[in-house]
Amino acid sequence: RTTPPVAVVARIVERAIVVVAVATRKGGKHNSHSVCRTAICRQ
Repeated sequence: RTTPPVAVVARIVERAIVVVAVATRKGGKHNSHSVCRTAICRQ
């Protein structure tokens, strides 16, 4: 509980971006790519 919730959310977001990036490379879907862009913009 020492770690702030913001750091935890940031880690989850980073993992999500990595997963989306891998999925985008494998599938090449534009939808997942746009989601990755929005996630980065939100940060």
